[in-house]
Amino acid sequence: MSQQGIILTKYSFNEMFFNPAYAGSTGEDQGTVSLQYRNQWLGVEGAPETFLLASEYSFFDNKLGLGITLGQENIGVTSNTEATLNSAYRIQLGEGFLSGGIRAGFSYINSDFSKLNIKDQGDVYQAGNEKLSLFSVGAGVFYHQNVLSIGFSLPNIVSISDGTVKKVQHFYGHLEIKIGDEYSTILWQPNMLVKYEKSVPLQLTLGLQAWFKKRFAPGIHYRLGESIALSFEVAINDQFSLSTAYDFTTNDLYDYSSGSLELMMSYRFGDLK
Repeated sequence: MSQQGIILTKYSFNEMFFNPAYAGSTGEDQGTVSLQYRNQWLGVEGAPETFLLASEYSFFDNKLGLGITLGQENIGVTSNTEATLNSAYRIQLGEGFLSGGIRAGFSYINSDFSKLNIKDQGDVYQAGNEKLSLFSVGAGVFYHQNVLSIGFSLPNIVSISDGTVKKVQHFYGHLEIKIGDEYSTILWQPNMLVKYEKSVPLQLTLGLQAWFKKRFAPGIHYRLGESIALSFEVAINDQFSLSTAYDFTTNDLYDYSSGSLELMMSYRFGDLK
C-alpha cells in the first residue's frame, strides 16, 4: 500500500492530467504543448521521478477539445509508463463555458526485482520481473470564465488489468479564482486542489500566484501535512512560458530529504488573438 497516483505541486500547469474536461479549454482554435518534470524527495534513493508531456487543442468553434498525455514515473525498481486520450465537449453557459470530458488510459508497469538488495536468500522477490498492463476509463466536468474555473473528475472510474492490480478510484476537485483584470498591474490567482480516496486521509493543496504585468508570477503552495512550496513562472512572450517549483518537506521525511523539485515549460500555438 503506497503512493499510486502522480503528485504535482504546479498542478495548474497540467490540469488535463487530472481532468479530461480541460482538453481544448485554452481558447478557440488554440492549443498547448507542455512538458513537466518532478523529482520528489531529493536525496532519497528510489524516490519518485516523473516526466509528463501533454498537448491539447480546440476544434469546431471551441465546441470540441482533444488532448493526449504521456507520462513516465520511476519509483524504486518499478517504472510506470502511461498514455491517455482525452476528449471534451463544450457549451457556452452564461459568461463562461461548461465542458464534459471522458478519458481512456493505458498503463504499463514493470518491476525489476533483480535490482533489489535481497537480505534473505529465497525471498519471493529475488528473481525475475513483474509486468502489468492496465486499461482505465475516467470522466470529468469543467467550467471556466474570465475570473473563475472549477472542475471535478474521476480519472479511474473503471480499470481492467491482466493481473490482480487495479487503479484506485479517487476524486479530484479543483478551484481557481482570478482577482484583477487585464489592466491590473498585479493579477492574483488563488487556487485549490482536493483529492479524496477512501483508503487515505483527504489530500488538500492550496496555492497563491501573483502575476505582475502578465509576465512573471511568484507563488506559494501548501500541501496539507506534507510540504510548503515556492514557485516562479515567467511568460517569455504570449506563446512560451517557463516555471519551476521547490517543495520544502514538513513531515517526518524532513530528516531524510531536502525537498522536491519541479521544472516546467509550455508553448501555446494556433490562432492567437
